[in-house]
Amino acid sequence: MKKNILLLTLLVFAAFAANAQRSTNAKDADYSFLKGEKKINVIFDYEGMTVGKNKTETDYVAEKVAEKNEKKAGDGDRWKEAWEKGKLNVYEPAFSAKFTKRLAKKVGISASSGDDANITLIVRTTRLEPGFYSYAVNRAAEVDLELIFVETANHDNIIAQIVMSKVRGSESMTVSDRVKIAYVASATRLSQYIYKALK
Repeated sequence: MKKNILLLTLLVFAAFAANAQRSTNAKDADYSFLKGEKKINVIFDYEGMTVGKNKTETDYVAEKVAEKNEKKAGDGDRWKEAWEKGKLNVYEPAFSAKFTKRLAKKVGISASSGDDANITLIVRTTRLEPGFYSYAVNRAAEVDLELIFVETANHDNIIAQIVMSKVRGSESMTVSDRVKIAYVASATRLSQYIYKALK
């Protein structure tokens, strides 16, 4: 009898865990687990991200560096440095700032960059279309994201896994400006769904 109860308990727990980790559309996700939280740690992950026409980030960057250095020595190296700084200095703070701005006053939740919250949001970029700018034709940037809420003390404990696809950026002149707007739009959309769920 005890073995049966234990087995049933394990099956229920496994079913709950599988349900918690199932990917879902951001609009349809259940955000009730955020009730009562004041801070959410936000970290960013670009591992395995594809860029442009399904190229690995490594290949894309290498091609761009070679192309730009061929036109003018040093331009490719400067471009690569700007590419990396864009993540840390532009996209990530823009996402966190918009997330906080839309939720802090409404439901009392703000983004944090430390480990001072019960829940951590991993913003994983799976695809990045940097777009382009020319005088004739422009293309807006675009990102695909996985938004993974985990327990801060144990990242293996996935609370919710959400997908957000084809979030459009801008058609600005610089890559960082184009892509930044896509991250701002992602934070805007996510915070909107969280607010509706918690208000």
